[in-house]
Amino acid sequence: MFTLVAVLGLYQTYGFGLVGSIAVFGYLIGWEIVGAFFSLVEENIPSPLRILLRMLEKILEIRF
Repeated sequence: MFTLVAVLGLYQTYGFGLVGSIAVFGYLIGWEIVGAFFSLVEENIPSPLRILLRMLEKILEIRF
């Protein structure tokens, strides 16, 4: 939901043309990079903490 609002906000700011599409593309690529970093860190977390982290992610996903 947040991604949809953010993308529409970028399109509102930069327009639906080439500049807006480049801004949205950059935003989505940026979040993919952030997600990859979180995945790398998650592999190094001990198992019980990983379970708690996944539970926290689900709780935040439900709330937002």
